[in-house]
Order: sequence, then structure tokens, then C-alpha cells
Amino acid sequence: MNTHSISKLLEECKRNLSQYDLMDVFTIVLPEPFSFVPGHAQFSLLQVDSNPLQPAPLQFDLFTDYLQIPLQQVIDSYKWYSAFAPSDQVMQENLDLSFAYFEKNVQPELFSRVHSKMMDYDPDARVGPLFLKLLLDQGTTTS
Repeated sequence: MNTHSISKLLEECKRNLSQYDLMDVFTIVLPEPFSFVPGHAQFSLLQVDSNPLQPAPLQFDLFTDYLQIPLQQVIDSYKWYSAFAPSDQVMQENLDLSFAYFEKNVQPELFSRVHSKMMDYDPDARVGPLFLKLLLDQGTTTS
């Protein structure tokens, strides 16, 4: 069994993904509860911080905040990006390319194990951020 520093591996992964401008999809956003309901006042809205002067969308970096981000938030973030991101074509390409990155750079046995867990989710959600979250959850719970 190999023991690796998760922080060192994440640092390297982040550096590689940054090199190809794929980091945007690893910024996890929090859609409002009714943001996917057409006609609702919260349609397409994100949760914002409590700064009354300049409220900004709440965002988390999956690479640094992975222990605090529930899996469902990663899925909801993906859904929001797919439905409402201004550059949705580029965003979708980045989601797909980020998954391809993991497919090429994760040991085949580990990739297969995490990929099989991805089969429990909507086929459209099987992208890089979901893979990374499942991978990190597995690594942090078994080590």
C-alpha cells in the first residue's frame, strides 16, 4: 500500500489543472434552494455572503475545503454551472476535460474504484469535481 500526502498530491493536481485553465469548475457555488424552479423568485440565484455593502456569492475551493463540502453541494454546483454559467459551453468542456485529466493521471485500480461509485449518480454529473470529491472522501476515510 502506498502512503502519500494528500496535500502534496492536491497541490500537484491543482498546478496541472491550472496550467490548462481548468480550475474554474472546482470552485463550488451554492445555489439557492429554489434556484432550479422556473418562475420562482430564487430561480438561477446563488447563496451570498452576509456582507451588506457588497454581497458576493458563497464559493468554496474543492481543493482546500474538501472536508467541509458535502457531496451534494458538489453535485448542486455542477448543476448550477451547467444550467446558468454565462460561458456554459466552455464550462461544460472544462468539466469534461477535468474528468479526462483524472482518468489519465490516477492509478487504474483507484480510478476504477472511484469511477464505479460515480455510476450511482446522474450520467451528466459524472465530471471532474464529482470524481475528485469521491476520491478525496475515499482517501480521507480510509487513511
